[in-house]
Amino acid sequence: MNERRGKTLKVLCILSFIWIAWTLLGVTRSMIDGPKTAEELREDKLKVLSAVQVEGELDEQTKQIVEEGILYGEIENANFNAIQWVTLISALVGLLGVLMMYKLRRMGFFVYLAYIAALLILQGYFFGGMFMGIVMLFLKGGIDTAMVVLYANQLKRMD
Repeated sequence: MNERRGKTLKVLCILSFIWIAWTLLGVTRSMIDGPKTAEELREDKLKVLSAVQVEGELDEQTKQIVEEGILYGEIENANFNAIQWVTLISALVGLLGVLMMYKLRRMGFFVYLAYIAALLILQGYFFGGMFMGIVMLFLKGGIDTAMVVLYANQLKRMD
């Protein structure tokens, strides 16, 4: 079975296992910590503003980026439960898909696609109208597309 799996599929699955495990640890920690309080959000906002504040005023472009970053955090906090639960469930679905592909089950590829789609839809839904959200969507989408293409090239090994 190892010969049939091949090194490339094995490496892809291991990388995916590591990434999904890291995601599961992060979302579990976030769920334990819970959403930030209004005071914590205010402190974070002050930290960001004081970090970028140089002598004098901020230029308009920097000001917009900082304001959008703060808004990004506020949206994430306001939708904390929905984002964390969707991330948790989709990561478990992704884990199932990768495990299935590791066991050479072709259906695992389609389960993995559902995992990728759920995360991209989540990002687009909550942050799609923001420049920062679109950048994150393209970065994540680019990495995800590369992984899907690499896995698709391994479909010939799966039943």
